[in-house]
Amino acid sequence: MLALLVAGAAVVVVTMVAAARGPQDAVMALDRAFDEADCDLYLSITTPAYQESYVADCEQFEFTAQEFSDNYSDYSVAVTSSSIDDDSAVVDTTETYVFDGEQRSDDFRYSLVRVDDAWLIDSVAPRE
Repeated sequence: MLALLVAGAAVVVVTMVAAARGPQDAVMALDRAFDEADCDLYLSITTPAYQESYVADCEQFEFTAQEFSDNYSDYSVAVTSSSIDDDSAVVDTTETYVFDGEQRSDDFRYSLVRVDDAWLIDSVAPRE
């Protein structure tokens, strides 16, 4: 009985920590989702609108993540700035990687929304 209570308390703590994560954490989790082809993570940190515009289901996500892994190496994400305005946030990144044997870099802007105390990625666009 005590083990069940402790396990239940741990689930509540983990859920609270996950719900409290910030916008930057959601962006880094997206990178991890692709790295690990983790569709459950992808679905938990993106809005339905983002999923519809990018990858709508797990079969598609896993294919896309595998293709990404096959074509890009040494991928890293560095947050360059972030801001929060009530229930929306913007996170700018510089993402570096090797593609076709060449080191490259791109800048992106992630727009996020807060839903039930969790930050979800709503869109991503190249930053100029």
